[in-house]
Amino acid sequence: MAKFIFFVFLVAFLAIIAISITLSGSVEKFIENVRLALVHGQFQIGAEAPNVVAIYLEHFSPTQDFANCTSTYTDCWTEPIEASTRNPTIKVMIRDGNGDCNTASFHVYVAVCKPGMPCSATNFDTSVELTFDTQGSNPAYCNYSYQGSSLGFDYFETPGDWGIYANATDGINWNSNEPYTQRFEYTVLAAFKYPGSGDTVNMGILSLDMWNNGTGDSGTDPTAWNTGNVEQDVMWNASDFMSGSDILQITGLNYAIDDDKDGTDDTGNLEQVYVNDDRYTQIEFPITNLKVCNNFACSSPSDAQFNIYWHIYIPVMQPAGIYSNDITITNSQA
Repeated sequence: MAKFIFFVFLVAFLAIIAISITLSGSVEKFIENVRLALVHGQFQIGAEAPNVVAIYLEHFSPTQDFANCTSTYTDCWTEPIEASTRNPTIKVMIRDGNGDCNTASFHVYVAVCKPGMPCSATNFDTSVELTFDTQGSNPAYCNYSYQGSSLGFDYFETPGDWGIYANATDGINWNSNEPYTQRFEYTVLAAFKYPGSGDTVNMGILSLDMWNNGTGDSGTDPTAWNTGNVEQDVMWNASDFMSGSDILQITGLNYAIDDDKDGTDDTGNLEQVYVNDDRYTQIEFPITNLKVCNNFACSSPSDAQFNIYWHIYIPVMQPAGIYSNDITITNSQA
């Protein structure tokens, strides 16, 4: 009996040793497999090229606002200022998928191109760099703007269909939708300035029973000019001169407008034109269209500006006094 018990004990002992050896190898193999699975993943996000979303141009009529410039030029516009320069604000919206359009490496540019001029990064009339304004609640979008004299529009600039071009870079890539070129309208301004200063044409002290030629010189040269951006017809008439109850009637033969002081010699000058007091019938002066200035001072061309003088005949027995009248000027696009 003792031998049997010893035999069972020995078999059990050997079985335990065998199981222990087997399990020990499995655990080591499992640990080894887990360790072999610990590797690293990696990927890269490149710098996405920015995208110009929209260009907005400031206008002032009928109210001050901004219009989104599109390929249809009448959707977006700005207006000239008579005898001055318009400096509208330009805004550009940018989309940058990396969300870094507010960084110092980001730059946005706008260029404008005159009517009939192809518009691109290498072909433009004036170009400026815009300033960062704001980043949107969606950080992929940023707003840039410019307002200043470097992108001003002088009063005599050609009206019509202008080009406007926007370009952006994040310091690595330029905008993916380049060229981003849209259109805007520089509107028509028919404007005429006379007299050169003030609103009174002082004809001085005149003599009786004779033609008083070359009067009304204000001392400003020129005394009249085109302060708009289109050729114009300029029409005139005038009321009778009054001094209290005394009247000097304008007959259509005793009061003339001219561009020189000599009422009889028009060689090389415009021909004088008689003015009447019929407000329904105006005379044209100059008889050719008033041309558009080609510089800010309107020093040329010669038919865009001129001096104006008045010739008037005062009959004998006209009572003494200070006489005045109204001169009505109508100007319109030719």
